[in-house]
Amino acid sequence: MQKFVVLSHTHWDREWYMPFEQFRMRLVDLIDRLLGILRVDGGYIFHLDAQTVVLEDYLEIHPEREDELKKYIAAGNIVVGPWYLQNDFFLTSGEATVRNLLRGMALAEKFGKCTRVAYAPDQFGNISQLPQIFNGFGMDTFMFGRGYSFYEEKDGEFVRKKMPAEFVWEGEDGSRCLAVHLYQWYNNAQHIPEEPENAQLLLDINAKIFGEINLSPYVVLMNGVDHLEPQDNVRGIIDGLRGSGCEIAQYRMDEYFDALKKWFAESGAIPQTYTGALDRGRDDEVLRGCWSSRIPIKQENVRAQTMLEDVLEPLYSYLDAMGMKGFYPGDYFAYLWKRLLRNHPHDSICCCSRDEVAAHMEDSYARFFECADELLDRGMKQLLRHSRTEGGEYVLTVFNPTERAFTGVVETNIRFLQKDCVHAFCITNEEGKPCETEIVEFAEELYDVFSGLNLPGVLNCDRYKIRFAVRELPAFSARSYTVTPCELFEDDEQRNVALENEYYCIGWENGNLWLDCKETGRHIENLLRFEDTGDRGDLYIYEPADETAIYDEKRTFRVVENTELKKSIRLSAVLCVPNKYEFERSMRGAETVNIPVSCTVSFMKGSRTLTIEYEIENRAEDHRVRLLIDGAAETDCMTVDSPFDCRVVRPSDACPLAMSRTFCNTSFAAKHGEGGGFALFTEGQHEAESVGTGIALTCLRSSGSISRTAGSQWQAPGGQCKQKIEGKIGFYAFSSATDADLFACAKQFRTGIPVCFDGSDPHKFSGGRFAVQDAKLAKFYYEKDPYEGISLRRGALFELGSDVVTVSAVKRSEQGDGIIVRLVNYSSLPVDCAFNCRGKVFDCGLDEKGNGLLGRGKVVLHFRPKEIKTVKIL
Repeated sequence: MQKFVVLSHTHWDREWYMPFEQFRMRLVDLIDRLLGILRVDGGYIFHLDAQTVVLEDYLEIHPEREDELKKYIAAGNIVVGPWYLQNDFFLTSGEATVRNLLRGMALAEKFGKCTRVAYAPDQFGNISQLPQIFNGFGMDTFMFGRGYSFYEEKDGEFVRKKMPAEFVWEGEDGSRCLAVHLYQWYNNAQHIPEEPENAQLLLDINAKIFGEINLSPYVVLMNGVDHLEPQDNVRGIIDGLRGSGCEIAQYRMDEYFDALKKWFAESGAIPQTYTGALDRGRDDEVLRGCWSSRIPIKQENVRAQTMLEDVLEPLYSYLDAMGMKGFYPGDYFAYLWKRLLRNHPHDSICCCSRDEVAAHMEDSYARFFECADELLDRGMKQLLRHSRTEGGEYVLTVFNPTERAFTGVVETNIRFLQKDCVHAFCITNEEGKPCETEIVEFAEELYDVFSGLNLPGVLNCDRYKIRFAVRELPAFSARSYTVTPCELFEDDEQRNVALENEYYCIGWENGNLWLDCKETGRHIENLLRFEDTGDRGDLYIYEPADETAIYDEKRTFRVVENTELKKSIRLSAVLCVPNKYEFERSMRGAETVNIPVSCTVSFMKGSRTLTIEYEIENRAEDHRVRLLIDGAAETDCMTVDSPFDCRVVRPSDACPLAMSRTFCNTSFAAKHGEGGGFALFTEGQHEAESVGTGIALTCLRSSGSISRTAGSQWQAPGGQCKQKIEGKIGFYAFSSATDADLFACAKQFRTGIPVCFDGSDPHKFSGGRFAVQDAKLAKFYYEKDPYEGISLRRGALFELGSDVVTVSAVKRSEQGDGIIVRLVNYSSLPVDCAFNCRGKVFDCGLDEKGNGLLGRGKVVLHFRPKEIKTVKIL
C-alpha cells in the first residue's frame, strides 16, 4: 500500500522577478500568517526552504518575534537549515558552498534545531562533489529538482527515460547519500483540494506516476511552490483522507528520510547507484544560458571569492600563525562572507532576475571591495613592518597566497617624499642581489594621509609605477626587498627586443596573430578571433538564431610594450552585426551596428601564462560574442573544472535536445592533445565549448528578458549589457599537466602576488593637521602598533609533498583555536601526501568538528580518490 508523505513548504527566492525589498514584504506576510496557524494548530509543520537567511530577513522587520520563532523551530514545527541560502553550485566556489553550510547550520542551531536533509529543489544542476560535502557535515540524504533528465531515441524521436526517483548518489571518493528526485517538481501537491473527490484524484495521479519509478511505497507530495504561503487547512484535509482509508500524513523531511532508510533496510531492496554531476537535461531543465547572463556580475563574484578565500584568509592566517597572534580579523571575514553569500542565491548569481537585482548586486560587490581592499592594505603593511629586513630606508614585501611557488613579474606603485630628493633607486633581494626592474610610469602626486589620531594630511611625493622580477617565491610565504635610493638609474631605456620570453614567441602575419609555443613546439597561425551569433532566447536559455556566425574584421595590430620584462600586442577589430533580433519577423534586424573589439595579449619574463585582456563596446541587442582561442590541440575532448573536481567532456555528452554544446567551468577549460595541450584560465567566463582545435569562451550574452511569454514584470533590458565589457583570460601551453597543476596555475592567475611598499620607518609617510593653528601646540600623534617589536618567523606556513593535492582554504577555525587547511586530491587515484608545518596537526570534517591528532610537524595524509580533507594546525 502506498504511503503519502505531505511536505508543506515554500520555495523562497530572496530576489528574482521582484527586487529583494518587495519579496521581503511577501516573506513577512508569509511568516506572520504561519505563526498565526501555529498558534492555533500546534501540530502543523512547515519547511522554510532549508534556508536560514529568511530568519534574518524577517527579524529585521519584526525583531520582537525572535523568541516565538525559536520556540517553533526547536519544537520542529518550523523546519530550517542546513543552508544559509539556496546558492547555485556551479557559479559559486566550493568554499562558498562549504561556508554556506557552516553559517546555515550554526544559525539554525542557534534558533533551536537544524534539519540534516540536504534539500536543493531548484539549483540549475548539482556538482559531483556534493555527496562528499554533505557527508563532511554529517548528512547522508538529498532531495533535489534539476539535473536528472536523460533522453533516448525511439522511433526517430528523443524521449525522456524513466529513471528511479530514489537512488544512491555516490562521489568518486566513495561518499554516499540517499537521493530523492522531485520528478514531478516541488509542487506536485501545490494545494491539496478541499473537495474529497479532487483530493483523491490528486493522490491517484501521483500514485500512478511514482508507482512506476519508486522502489519504496512512499509518495512525496510537495505541498507548496515558489513564494507560496502555507495551506492552513491541509491537516484537516489529510485527516479526512486518512479517515477514508488512505495512509497519508504531514511529515518533516528528516522523518520521511528516516522512514525511507528503514524501509530499504527492512525490505532488502537495493537502490540504483549514480556517480557524477547531476547536470543532465534540456536547456530549459538545467538552464545553461545562465552561465553567460550578465557576465560582468559573474566576474565581480569570482574576484570577490578570490580576494576573500585565496588572498585575505591565507594572508591573515600566515600573520597570525607566524607571530602576530590574534591579528586575524574573524569578525570582518564573517561580515564579508555574509555579504558575498547574499549574492549567491541561484536566481541572483545566475543573473536571471530584474535589473534592480543586478544593480543591488553590483553595489554589494562594491561595498565588499571597499572593506576587502582596506583589509588587504592593512594586512600587507603589517607583513612588511614585521618582516625582518637588514638595512635600507624603503622596503617592498610580497606574499604568495597559493600552493605553488611563483616566478614572474609583479607590478606596484612606490613613492618618495619630494623633500628627500630621491631621483633614482634600485631594488635588491634578501641576498643583496639586484632585481630586474622597469619603470612603467612616473608622476608627481599629492599623497593623502589618514589616521585615527590626526586630521587628514597631504604629502608631496614622486610616484613610480614599476614592475620587477620575483623568482621562486615559495608557497604560502613572504619575501622582502630593499629599495635603495641612488644617484642615477642604470640604463633604463626601453629595449627593442624580440616579442618572446622563455616559453612563447608572438607576432602577426596576413591579418592573424600567430603564436609559437616553445615547450610543445606548436605553431598557432590564428591565436584568437571574435565570433558573434544571434540569440533569440532569454536570460535563462541561449537560443541561437538561424543565421551563420559573424567574425571580426578590419583587424589591426600594434606593439603596446616591448621591454625585458613585458611584451604586449594589441589586436583591434570590428564586428558588424544586426542591431537586434526582430521577434515579430523571427529574424535578426536589417540594420547593422559596428561593435569595436580588441584584445591585448601580454606575457611577462619567466611566466608560462599569456594574459589576454579583451574589450567589447557592445552596441547591439539579442546576441552572443565569444572569443575563439586556438591551441592547436587535435581533439574534441575538453577538461573543465567544477568546485573541488575536474572532468573530461565532449560535445556529444550534451543532451541531444540541447541547443548549446557548452559546458560550465569554475576556473579553467583545457584540451590535452598528442604531444601537449593548452588551458584557458577564466575569471567569470564560465561558459566554454570545444571548437576545432581550440576552445570558445563566451564573453558577452545580450538578452533583455527573464521570460518572453510573460508581461512587463519579467522584462530586464539591462540584461542586454549595452556597455563596455572587459575581461581577462589566461593562456597556458603545456607538454603535460595534471588537473591539479591547471587548478593551481589558474588560481595563481586570478590571485596575483600581493605587494606592499613602505618606509622601513613606519612613520615615514605619516602626516596631518593639528586643530589649533599655533606652532607651539602643533604635534603629530602616532598610532601604537600592538605588535611592536615582534618579528614574523621566516618560511612557509606549511608545505605539501604532492603535486596532485591542492589547497582550497587557509583560514582560522570557526572556534578560533587554530588554522584550518582544506586540501583536495584532484587525482582519481589514492594519494599519500606529506604535510609539513609548525605545530600539531588534527584531522577534522568540513564542519570543522573532530580533533583526532595526526601528529606534530611532518605528517602523512592519506587521500582517497578526489577526497576533500580538512586539517587543523594548533
